[in-house]
This record gives sequence, C-alpha cells and structure tokens, in this order.
Amino acid sequence: MSDTTFGNENTGTNYGPLENTHQAGLFTTGVAGTADSLIGYIHGGSGEAHLIKGAIYSSDKSTLIGATDEYILPRDDVDAWRTLTFSEPKPSLSASTSYFLVAWGNTVLGSIGLKAQTTLGTNNRYSNAKTYGAWYEPILLGTLTDDQTSCIYCSYTKDAGVECYNEATIRGFMTFGSVV
Repeated sequence: MSDTTFGNENTGTNYGPLENTHQAGLFTTGVAGTADSLIGYIHGGSGEAHLIKGAIYSSDKSTLIGATDEYILPRDDVDAWRTLTFSEPKPSLSASTSYFLVAWGNTVLGSIGLKAQTTLGTNNRYSNAKTYGAWYEPILLGTLTDDQTSCIYCSYTKDAGVECYNEATIRGFMTFGSVV
C-alpha cells in the first residue's frame, strides 16, 4: 500500500500532447521504496478511446527503471487524474534520487495530453515525439523552455523501517539542533 509520493500533484491548465509523444517531468524521491503507480493529470480524450502508459527512467535517461500497464482512456473523457499501475516486480526507488516520470499515448481519432502547471522561472516539462510502442533505452527527451511543470507523480511504498518527516514536522520538534 502506497504511503508516500514524489512529483507534481498540482493540476495545470495547459497540456502537452500524448499522441505518439512522451511527456515527462524530472522529480526527486524523499526516501527509498517501491513504486506502485504513476498518476498523471490527463487532458480528456476527444474522439476515440486512447491507450496510455507510463514509465520511470533514470535521471540520465539511459535506464528504464519500470513501466506501467496500459490504461484505456474512454472516448470523450474529461480532464482528470489517471492512475497507471505497475505490475510485479514493481520498480525499486533509491532515496534522494531524481527520476524521469514519463507518460505516452497512442494515436487514434481525437486528442489527449498530460496537463502542465505554469511555474514561472522553472522548466520541468520534457517531450519527445515517438511512435507509440515498446519502451526503449535510452529515452530521448528534450527540455521545453515554457515555464511549465508536468502534472505527474509517483505513488510508492517506503522501505520498511524508513520514517518520513517533512521540514515543518522537524521544526516542530527541534530548535537549533536541540530537542524541545
């Protein structure tokens, strides 16, 4: 059961096309664990049903860490968060490590896309046109310089014995390195 996430969990108003195109973001884990799913904010398909799948790649784009099962997006669907699940064996994630979270769709009548959030001064949206099919190594991704961040995140289960603390929690218990 997932108990932590990394990526961008905000919704956006813009989108990058997924038809025969990779859309991705580069994000960093907090703790080590096992990936359960990728969740992307998908621009609803118009026209026919589409196939979508996701993958996690190493930050240097050379290694496929894991790929999700295909998801069927119904025809004429609405914009919404869509969960792309990993089958066994699920991919292992290292602590404090950056990974590309990638979505990819097929081309049929109509359009679909991965939503992107405006993040002025930050470019965290990557894209590459590639006919839908099998994942490959290395993946080719170009940086888009449009002040956008892809709306995609990974839900994962932290390794046993790992505690998650955010900065606010730590500040509540410590002052200048002393326990209060």
